[in-house]
Amino acid sequence: MALPSLDGHWHQNKRGDARIYLLDVHDKDQPDAGFIAQLLIEQVESSVPDGQGGPPLEAGLQLFYEVIWRHNARGPAAKGHFQASYRRGFGGEETVSLTGSRGAPGAVFLDPEPIRGLRIGTYLMNQVVTWALRWPEADVCPIRLNSNQGYEENRARRNRFYERFGIVFNYRDDTHSEGISQPMKVRELRQVNTWQQNIQERDVRDGLAMLRLENERLALERDGRSRALDHVRNELGRAHRHPLLWALLQMWQIYAPSRSQIFLALLAMGLIWWQFKS
Repeated sequence: MALPSLDGHWHQNKRGDARIYLLDVHDKDQPDAGFIAQLLIEQVESSVPDGQGGPPLEAGLQLFYEVIWRHNARGPAAKGHFQASYRRGFGGEETVSLTGSRGAPGAVFLDPEPIRGLRIGTYLMNQVVTWALRWPEADVCPIRLNSNQGYEENRARRNRFYERFGIVFNYRDDTHSEGISQPMKVRELRQVNTWQQNIQERDVRDGLAMLRLENERLALERDGRSRALDHVRNELGRAHRHPLLWALLQMWQIYAPSRSQIFLALLAMGLIWWQFKS
């Protein structure tokens, strides 16, 4: 029996409803090269039914991420989560928060900084937007930008991050360090799929199989190097015990004629001997 959280009806590298899966992250400038980071993702959804078969009264999404491998990684593993929520009021009004639970305002952060700029945040936010589009007529809760959300040179990237998804801000100053998003409907949000250029979703079981094959390859390589090292040690021991004999044998192996040369020489000598004999 399949594991429900991992199965998700994978088909041709397309993720179905698998809750736990891997992300292979490649360099944006060299997407065809080997991946430079790998993340474990867990997607958790919740809902509160209305009891009458209609839309839920509340729904929530949490996307947990943990960096399990990163090229030249230093320090502890990075981890965090994105979250979103939906609420339907007694009057039928619908609201969606892209950054908080139960309609609460908030912002999204991707930590630590070394994994920023690889479209990981774009991937996670796109998952949030895709989930929110289930309620196209819902109002999007305002997103507030504060000046303490990142240093100065990072704010332009922060603002572009939101704006690519169709979110428009009213900024409070010329530096665009603070602001609040304009009212909008969920249907006005845009999905962003640029992450597909360098990020691939992968079944956890496929990732484990790949690691096993890589481990077997490294074990064979280690055994080969161990045998080569043993041979070098044996040769070094013979050289220490009988240095003159070992040197002569090495010179013979280097300068000794090949078998074909010896055969041709013997054949020539035989012909000469036959000629003189006759």
